[in-house]
Amino acid sequence: MGLSRAGYDVRATTNPHEAIEIAIRDSIDLVLTDILMPGMNGIELLRTVKHLYPGAAGVMITGHGTMESAIDALRAGATGFLLKPFTASELRLAVEDALSKSRIMKENVRLKALMPLYESSKAFYRETSIDALARTIAEQFAKSVSAEQVTILLADDPMGPETGYRIVASYPLGGFVPPANEDIVAWVAKTAEPLMLNEGSLTNLPASLSGVQQPSVVMYIPLLRAQGVLGIVRVRKGAAGQPFGDPEVEMLSIQASQAAIAVQNALLMKDLESGYLEALGSLANALEARDLETRGHVERIASQGVAIARQLGLSEDEVEAVRVGALLHDIGKIGIPDAILRKPGPLTPEEYEVVKRHPIIGDKILAPIPQLQKARPAVIAHHERYDGTGYPFSLKGEDIPIQARIVSVVDAFDAMTESRPYHAAMSIVRGLEELQRNKGTQFDPRVVDAFFEVLHAVQRTPV
Repeated sequence: MGLSRAGYDVRATTNPHEAIEIAIRDSIDLVLTDILMPGMNGIELLRTVKHLYPGAAGVMITGHGTMESAIDALRAGATGFLLKPFTASELRLAVEDALSKSRIMKENVRLKALMPLYESSKAFYRETSIDALARTIAEQFAKSVSAEQVTILLADDPMGPETGYRIVASYPLGGFVPPANEDIVAWVAKTAEPLMLNEGSLTNLPASLSGVQQPSVVMYIPLLRAQGVLGIVRVRKGAAGQPFGDPEVEMLSIQASQAAIAVQNALLMKDLESGYLEALGSLANALEARDLETRGHVERIASQGVAIARQLGLSEDEVEAVRVGALLHDIGKIGIPDAILRKPGPLTPEEYEVVKRHPIIGDKILAPIPQLQKARPAVIAHHERYDGTGYPFSLKGEDIPIQARIVSVVDAFDAMTESRPYHAAMSIVRGLEELQRNKGTQFDPRVVDAFFEVLHAVQRTPV
């Protein structure tokens, strides 16, 4: 046969039912069949083989083709037609063309399957914050397999040989999150292998009332690193008893590899950021050490700033930006002469202009450090005023970053209620009165109100 001589591995038969048996026994890339055959026509044969091999090509041979039969053949998955009579050369060209079209279709399918992985990869590597990354991982896993719920557990001590795991994010946000089964989590962490099982309890009440998860198929996928398991992703299907198919398991496994790399990178970034913060914090403490009256200032305003940020309902990333910004807000004073900083009396206009440079100096110190960009808004804008009369850019209202508006309030309050070379300490009551008096002019009213709420909450807390 001409196709065999051209290098093709051919299985030939005149019986369509025997052809199906061959397809079941051997892998098939192309079906070459006459449309008209006894017992089963070629279109039915092709349709049956395509159920076994969806990517297989099909060439239909006919001597009197009609538009109707051509449409039926295309619907069955035919990728080529060959009209009788035909030459060996025409046969070979028809087969080559059909296989070429089949390869293109398979590649398109493969690329379509890879697109979610590409999108997941982009989403993972955009995030450097562990909390934000965990939320993104949960969302991307849910999208990839249309899951009803995804929970992310990360190791308490990622670098330790043995560790516990805690829930850090879930999808959808705000939904009921079942507690992690410690035995299952421990097993997945120990084996470092995916685990699929039925999980949940029966109840006569709907889940929305009982809070009890109905029996459903759950997949646990470990996030692996060279030294062990960084975390575990728990994925629950929507319908009770609906299993994960092989393509879904493969998709989740590949995503888990991507997510593990992203988590590892985020942890390294966090360590690097901590190193930078520790180094700059030492500089800030060294600055305070030159002035005994200001010792402890940055720790106090960082603590108060975090409390206000949480009272305002800011995200954990924004809360962290307030904390780091407060710790480094005056780092630029390293560039201001001691003779001006520690002057006991009022500053001259010229000296005041020198002091006003410290936010710009601080911003320049932080600018080259990618891990500390979150601190820059508070550092450069904590002397802006809500009415637009502050420095260095005369920003007004909501144009001032929220981190800076928070640091401005706690910085001013701490400065008023602690002794300085240029003034005696006010009482706390007098300091609060000054904040209230300057609401809407120097300070953001919403931030001042949140500060009062924080102080009231502290007073109401039993000792």
